[in-house]
Formats: sequence, C-alpha cells, structure tokens
Amino acid sequence: MLRAALLTIALLCGAAGLAAAPAAADNAQITASLQQAYTGQCDNLVRGDLDAYRNVLSPAYVSQSATGTKLTRDQVIANIKALMAQGLALARCTATIDTLTQSADTVTATVEQAFYGTIGKSKSPFEIAGSSVDTWTGADAGTLIETSSVSIWTTLSINGQIVQRTGQVPSPSPLPASSPRR
Repeated sequence: MLRAALLTIALLCGAAGLAAAPAAADNAQITASLQQAYTGQCDNLVRGDLDAYRNVLSPAYVSQSATGTKLTRDQVIANIKALMAQGLALARCTATIDTLTQSADTVTATVEQAFYGTIGKSKSPFEIAGSSVDTWTGADAGTLIETSSVSIWTTLSINGQIVQRTGQVPSPSPLPASSPRR
C-alpha cells in the first residue's frame, strides 16, 4: 500500500507550476520560465499548498505513468491529499530541464525530478527520481499552464532501498547526484 501511494508522487514528476512566459520568447527565456515554474511547484508541494498546485494544471490535465496508468488533475490532487493524511511530508524536490521545444503556443520539456521526504507513522524516508515529457500551453499568451505529463522512468526508494523501477531507467544511476545512495 505504501509503495502504491508513493508512486502517486512519482506521477507528479512532470506536474509543475504556473509561470510567466515571455511572449515570442527564445528557448533560453522559456527554459528560465519553466525552471522557475518547476521550482515554484516544488515549493507548493513542500508547503502542502494543493490549491496553488491545482491552479497550474489545466482542467483537462492528464498525468501518465511509465506503466500507462493515467490520472486526471482531480485524481492527482485527491491522491496527494490521501498521502498527506497517511503522513506524507515532502522535505524538498528538485527539477532539471533536459530538453525543450516550442511550437507556437505549446512548449514540450523533458525534465528530471526528484522528491525527498518521509511517509507514515514511522516517518520512513523515501526518494523518488524520474523523468517525464511535459506539455505546456500559453507560451504566446505569457502564462504557462501544464496540460499533460508522460513519465519515461521512475525509481522509488524507501529506507535507502530501491523498491520499484518503472520505464526505461537510465544507467548508471537514476538517482540525482545529491543522493547519498548514488
């Protein structure tokens, strides 16, 4: 049950934040705006501000795991709330944009994220690392809203042990360089 619940967080690897996007921006400007959005969204999740988190996702938002499981925006929020009720406490998360393409009003980014925290009464430490392809709209309007996220790979560790890997996990290690278990 704990593994399944934490994998909900893994689905969030692509769910990021609202950011002002420069109109007719070049890739460097869009990348900076998206990086700011991902950082802001990490902050929202660490604070437990699910209203702010929800507001950056399109009403039609769909998150898809590396195994094909799909969740709507409302399902993602409900799952996070359930995890918080089970003692989820995110300490921090990180996001790094690997690639970015822009076509008219749409921006697509491949991003690697990691989430660190504790879960449950025992406060078991967990770490989730993953990569996803995220699609955003609103680049031309100056505001980015995430419309979809498709996970490429995810690795879940609990108490320092890798307990699940999904998708095409890269080698040598899917864990961020900052991980003490890398």
